Amino acid sequence: MSEERTEEEPRYPNRGVLRFDRLREDGEILHPYSIRRDESVEWFIRVLLLFPRTYPEIRERGSIALPRATEANTTL
Repeated sequence: MSEERTEEEPRYPNRGVLRFDRLREDGEILHPYSIRRDESVEWFIRVLLLFPRTYPEIRERGSIALPRATEANTTL
């Protein structure tokens, strides 16, 4: 399941992006867990959506633009 990084591949420069959950416009909390780079040299964040149990990818810029999720976002 894990992909190994080769020396030719650059390291992701913004590792802090994985430290914070993000809040989507519809209230869903995105839990980032991995990063990949595609052929067009664009970074994608792999996230877990807990309740639908899906693992979509979103563009790095889209992820950073979303607000951080807080404890208030997890309570009903």
